[in-house]
Amino acid sequence: MASTDLSTSKGYAKSGEISFPDDPTEMSDAWELDLYSRPVLLPEDGKKLWEVLITDDKNSFRYLKTLPNNLVNSRNLRKVVEDLIEESPKPPSTIRFFRNQMLNMITIALKEIDVDVKPSRRVYNLYSWLQEREANIYPAMDGYNRQLKQQTILDYDI
Repeated sequence: MASTDLSTSKGYAKSGEISFPDDPTEMSDAWELDLYSRPVLLPEDGKKLWEVLITDDKNSFRYLKTLPNNLVNSRNLRKVVEDLIEESPKPPSTIRFFRNQMLNMITIALKEIDVDVKPSRRVYNLYSWLQEREANIYPAMDGYNRQLKQQTILDYDI
């Protein structure tokens, strides 16, 4: 598949870049987080693409960070979240996530950060963003493999 300019696609975010609202009152202190592999094999090593996606329950910001397969661990996840909190004009009091498979890693990563960490299905902005990415971003990426898409709660009507 030829490389496509994804920057205009719905759901696009550039890895490592963040833009918060000018007015911190527009932000929520309830953040939504996902760390998981995506249905894309990287051309350089044939390994799956891993992404950290973070937004808040007002959808006032979106942050994406890609991680190399060999750096997917609680220490690196904690660093990503700490760096984002440091930049944020309004730090989170709660961080929610929905993947039971990531419970241990996320809990360990965030236990030393002063936030409540909650597994929850109430991460609606994160679901929406993931659906946008699954519809518009991943299929247009080199290395996309539909068979790698794992069934999640996103596959059901909520």
